Amino acid sequence: MMTRCSQAAEGNDPSGSPKPALVTRIAASICVVFTILALAMPSHAGETATLTIEGSGNVAVVPDQADITVSFEERGWDVADLESRMDGRVDRLIAALLKAGIDKNGIDSAHVRITPVSRYDQATRRQIQEGFELGRNVSINVAEIEKLGAILAAVTEQQVNQVSSPRLSFSDHEGAYQRALAMAVEQAQARAGVIAEAGGLELGPIVQITTPGSPIRPMPEGRLAMAATSDVGNYTPGEMLISATLSVTFALHSD
Repeated sequence: MMTRCSQAAEGNDPSGSPKPALVTRIAASICVVFTILALAMPSHAGETATLTIEGSGNVAVVPDQADITVSFEERGWDVADLESRMDGRVDRLIAALLKAGIDKNGIDSAHVRITPVSRYDQATRRQIQEGFELGRNVSINVAEIEKLGAILAAVTEQQVNQVSSPRLSFSDHEGAYQRALAMAVEQAQARAGVIAEAGGLELGPIVQITTPGSPIRPMPEGRLAMAATSDVGNYTPGEMLISATLSVTFALHSD
């Protein structure tokens, strides 16, 4: 068969007589199609057919902890004086947090930045320095979300320059993620079973499982509602989803 295709592509029939150019091009195209079809066929007659399908699982959890970041700023010319004033403000905040029930290991106050402050002078067309800005961020982990209202109240009493929105999370994230993985496999198996039955085939065992990208997908922040009737705020977190997606390959057998 391949000999006949080669002869046709060269512009001769099997007897050696020349063919017109149009016939030669058609014959060459037919040979290319046959070649592609041959490559798509299994290389061995007994090769096992497979089916790859995606499955996903979602586990709804209620966040039980939160993280917030507090920012302080001081401006002036004397950097040593700025640092002294900043240390005093941060120390008072840490004392208030410890009193409110935050564990000392849940406080990180090591993020410091010093930035020159300047303005553009139109008359001289030059940047005029006006001192320095000292900034310091304090990260706070609220391990018990029920204390979030009291912690935010303690923070705002310290005259901080900025407080971030609470970033909610679930302490047993890995356990919930593993449950989502099991659900993803079950869903993939159910979908593959439907496809196999519709095609008159028998679904075989799993031969491969792959996870696209990072095994732990980023979680959206949980919703946070606040009741206005409480002095310190009653924060009630809504649900968040922990998701897992898998690509599962199954063997297929003829009935």
